[in-house]
Amino acid sequence: MLTCNIKQDIFVKQLQKKRWQLNDAQRKVVENTARMAEVYLKQILSVPGGIGPDGKTIRSAPGQPPRLQSGRLQANAGTKVHYSGNKIKFAAFVNHVPYAAHLEFGTAKMAARPFLRPTLNKCLELFKGSFRKIGRSFL
Repeated sequence: MLTCNIKQDIFVKQLQKKRWQLNDAQRKVVENTARMAEVYLKQILSVPGGIGPDGKTIRSAPGQPPRLQSGRLQANAGTKVHYSGNKIKFAAFVNHVPYAAHLEFGTAKMAARPFLRPTLNKCLELFKGSFRKIGRSFL
């Protein structure tokens, strides 16, 4: 399982330090934001690959998100928000396929095709905006 914790970002470090108590409405905003981030993650993995007219597999370029081949990577992509009572413990993007880490970080023979980290960067603003919406600021 590949997990890209938002926890590593200063945004979530501040979130953890404050350990906010969330009421039901605020928790719903957090859950909706996580679902929107998951939709974006699945969209980034939806560019079709397949077989080209020359009979070769159409692959993504190095540095671009992986193209859709079997659909396993996309189907296993998700977000998780972990709570301790009514306090957010951490949030993460996850993928359970064994080759997810190879695509995200590359190997000795293949350049990285990152998909979790670009999604994280894109969605941080989404998370920040959602928390501003529930009356919480980070800085």
